[in-house]
This record gives sequence, C-alpha cells and structure tokens, in this order.
Amino acid sequence: MKWAYSSKAGVAGKIFAAPQQASHYDGRIMALSLFAAQALVESYLEGRQLPDALLLSIRDAVEARLKSGKMPVLDDSLRELIDTEAIEPARPMPVKTPVR
Repeated sequence: MKWAYSSKAGVAGKIFAAPQQASHYDGRIMALSLFAAQALVESYLEGRQLPDALLLSIRDAVEARLKSGKMPVLDDSLRELIDTEAIEPARPMPVKTPVR
C-alpha cells in the first residue's frame, strides 16, 4: 500500500494514494472495465482462440454489460457464440527421438 504525506497548513497526515485508473495491455492503456472484460472473456475461452474482430466485439459487449450492471455478464447468447466460433489451439507435433 502506498502512502502520501501532506503537510498542508502545517498539518502532517497520512493519506492513501489514488488508486490506479488504467492498466497497460499490449502496450496500450486500457480502462479497468475493458481490462476486466478482456480477463472474463479469456478466462471463459480457456486457451481457445477467436478471430480478432469477433474477440473485440465480444469484449466490447462484455464491457458494456459490466458498466451497465447487467447480469449475467456472459449471457447464454454470448457463451453460445464463443463456443461455436472458438478454435482449439494447435497441439505441437511430438518429437520422435531416435532409438539407439
């Protein structure tokens, strides 16, 4: 926890530092609501991938639901869309070792 000290008008006291209002993601500053929406969608995907345009659209829809207080944030229609469009990640090819 960060502390800031103020000596305004000769009175010294401890005050909390202002909470961070944005987070960095992919080199850009992201609002906390957008960061939370991204985290929710990535958590639901569990390693699966979506096309970029669809991922951004779903993330924006989740952010709007977060801001408005609508529940559930990931409703049936969004989960169904994610489940039908998500692609499992490619599994790496096993490396065969020569038998000696």
